[in-house]
Amino acid sequence: MKNKRNKKQQDVKTNILLLPNKLNILTMFAIFIVYGLVLFAIIGLAFPKVNYTVPLNYEPSTYNDEINPFALVIVTTEYDEDEDEYNSRAKAYAYIRAMNNNKITRADYAYSAIDTSGIMRYFIETHRNSSFVTPPVSHRTDKEPKINGALDKIFIKTKYRITIDDKVQTKEIRFSEKVMQLTNRDLNDSKYTLTNAIEDKLDFKIEFTDEGTSRYYTKLEINLVDKTKPHHINFQTWLVTEDNHIFPFIGLYNFCSEENFTRTTSEGFYKTLNPEWLYARLVYTDPITGEVDEIYYRTKVSSLIANK
Repeated sequence: MKNKRNKKQQDVKTNILLLPNKLNILTMFAIFIVYGLVLFAIIGLAFPKVNYTVPLNYEPSTYNDEINPFALVIVTTEYDEDEDEYNSRAKAYAYIRAMNNNKITRADYAYSAIDTSGIMRYFIETHRNSSFVTPPVSHRTDKEPKINGALDKIFIKTKYRITIDDKVQTKEIRFSEKVMQLTNRDLNDSKYTLTNAIEDKLDFKIEFTDEGTSRYYTKLEINLVDKTKPHHINFQTWLVTEDNHIFPFIGLYNFCSEENFTRTTSEGFYKTLNPEWLYARLVYTDPITGEVDEIYYRTKVSSLIANK
């Protein structure tokens, strides 16, 4: 009996050792495929892609008379001589402003955007505590995400605490802003002129200065005639080279604040880009009547460089 048991165990070991010889080519191929898929899945989970898309279903922005979160987005483009290509990077500055003297004591906010290639770009997610009527919030990204082409839409989510009738309430708003685009067909459109104002409403100014760095510093001003009048402003600029390469530049979105906007930034354009034209478009909406006024602006970049 013992000999039969030993013989049976020996036969099992022999069959296991001879198993590869008994498998046909198709079976071996199938096993390799399964192992490969498992390995691919493990690698995918361990090393996820940096660029991915998470669709955000945020409705278009509407005027809010309690709080105004708005965004200044600056895209800088540099020419890489070694690779013979242009590299563009985006940086976002987040602003939170109380409206109509409301008491905002805390604001949590997240800013993000999707580019024209369908990739999400996450800029800011943070909070601000403040006892001021106007929370002093101006935040930017620690890193400048590289973008493909241009930004397509901006997403803003804000949760805030507001005191109404001596009671603290927590509210949240989510909205999106479609980023304006400039096409080659627009470059010769006669509606782009030197006009930089809407009568009785506002004007804007852009100026470049040479501070001895690789980029021109940029100053943007939007001056309101009546700051207390409700308004919603979107503003976008582009730099255009002599051979008609179009590069997004500075954009201001969902600006409703009861103040003029002024910003001087070192994230101007690189001197090696050597743009010939600056194009700008401003859309002014009256939230009460729904009336829309627009500015289409074009001028030589050289005319905007300040003499020091």
